[in-house]
Amino acid sequence: MRLEQIVFRKIGFIKSLQFFSNKEKSSTIGDVKTVLLKSSKPSIFTNEFCPNCNFLDLKLSKGTKKLLQSENAGGSSIISEALSFEVLHRLFGCRLLATEMEIQYYFSHYPITDYAISVDGKALGVSVTRAMKWPIGSNYTHGDGVKLLTKKLSGVIKSTKNVLNPKFKKQILHVWAENEKTKDLLIDIWENNISDQLKSNTFVLITTAQKNCDYIFWSKSLKD
Repeated sequence: MRLEQIVFRKIGFIKSLQFFSNKEKSSTIGDVKTVLLKSSKPSIFTNEFCPNCNFLDLKLSKGTKKLLQSENAGGSSIISEALSFEVLHRLFGCRLLATEMEIQYYFSHYPITDYAISVDGKALGVSVTRAMKWPIGSNYTHGDGVKLLTKKLSGVIKSTKNVLNPKFKKQILHVWAENEKTKDLLIDIWENNISDQLKSNTFVLITTAQKNCDYIFWSKSLKD
């Protein structure tokens, strides 16, 4: 499979957007946005997170700052979720509709979505995950990737069906990858080991973070 690439010079620390989605090919950010907003087919895209300063010096949007200051359902994922929004905001100009705890559902005890956004007036859910393995430096395996994508894509389908407000019919699964090897592994798994039913209409974005971005995966590194 040939991997095409677009380089954006005006979006700061997001170095590039690489993309491919089954039989669909895009050549501009507008075309990518069209896939996001109008396509009913599953799609997968990748980009790189390349900040030119440390985390505390990043110039962040209002939506990102709100996510950093908001409660979530627990865990150590606040930074990865907030920077997920920053990436999407810089790519698509989206605005934050609801944080994790502001999204309303019909039933409790279902998988939930991390936040909701609006892109050109269309509501979308965003679920964020990190492809990483403890202890730090451990090899991320094929089995790890299959387990992650299967669980998260299944959760996306369930939370989309259960959401009450803001109502959305499609989600972005945003995956943070620690390195290129993990990114390539996840692409291969999505292509060859995930059923079309599980892929549904989900827009998968895999963002590879540079080595100086450990705070995305291990929040304690902010203190180092």
